[in-house]
Amino acid sequence: MIKTVELVAEGNYVPLPQSELTGKISELKAAPKIFKNDCKINWEQSGKKIYDFIRGLSPYPAAWTIFQSIEGDKVLNAKIFEAEFVKEEHEMMIADMDSNKKTYLHIAVPDGFIAIKSIQLEGKKRLKIEDFLRGFDIENYLIDPKPSCLL
Repeated sequence: MIKTVELVAEGNYVPLPQSELTGKISELKAAPKIFKNDCKINWEQSGKKIYDFIRGLSPYPAAWTIFQSIEGDKVLNAKIFEAEFVKEEHEMMIADMDSNKKTYLHIAVPDGFIAIKSIQLEGKKRLKIEDFLRGFDIENYLIDPKPSCLL
């Protein structure tokens, strides 16, 4: 890779068609189509894997999860655009939420927490987590941990 970068910087590179690198044009394949169900977060995976999943799908099509009211009468889809992985031991159940209701929302994963930084409820605009927590009563909702209930 260093050799290639040096050649490009010097202007001494010779571009090659991709078909010459593979031998046959029929070997080249398009990336698979991403469907909505492919973007639902499985909170049972490792924190690093979830963090990379969120980053890889942001800003479009965006990773998403389900907030379900404790009473079970409301189901809200939420896209997560930005997050951080906090590696930390804890005793919480997977997908349990920890928040001070003002500045942070952490979701428990097997090896730590996913700290949500930017989120968008279905039909609403994208918000920083501080703004989201001002208008959303997080105590009345649970997160669906698995991608089993795909909508």
